[in-house]
Amino acid sequence: MTGEAQEPQAAAPDLLAAAEADAEREAAAIAGSDPVVTADGPATADGVETRTAARALSGGIDAEDVTVTQAVVGGIAAENVRIEQGLVGGIAAERVHLERGLAGGMVAGRVRIDQGGAARIIARRVSIDRGGAGAVMGWRVRLGRGSVSGAVIAARVDGEVRALLDWRGVLAVAIPAAVVAYLLRRR
Repeated sequence: MTGEAQEPQAAAPDLLAAAEADAEREAAAIAGSDPVVTADGPATADGVETRTAARALSGGIDAEDVTVTQAVVGGIAAENVRIEQGLVGGIAAERVHLERGLAGGMVAGRVRIDQGGAARIIARRVSIDRGGAGAVMGWRVRLGRGSVSGAVIAARVDGEVRALLDWRGVLAVAIPAAVVAYLLRRR
């Protein structure tokens, strides 16, 4: 009985190693390059090196300039981030350009989304064209044609705004909810 229980455990690492090798081959095919998590890219015009995600799955990237193309990255901390057909868990950057991709959350100075989406955005300036966001908080928000957001809290909102809740709607929902929560706690 003891030998039978150990036999599947011995086979598990072999299956895991085979699955990891398959994932690396798929990642290389998707990215069109060697299966490397991140690779130094060519220097930009001002001499700053970029980091490019070149594997289908990566934990996190911390660099000055990051470009993600057809990849999945857990998180990015950078000055400039460009995502093309990628999926990123979270982004902390000064400038973000998301094109045909998805992000879980962003904290940035400027965010531009073209045909993509994000769950949560906190930024000074946000521009969304043919995309969407669950919630946007910023100083200036522009929603272009074909864009939608669940909630927008901003000092200034421009464009074809189709938000489910603006700041007045958020207050209309939050104040009664806070009163009900207060009354329930007093019990």
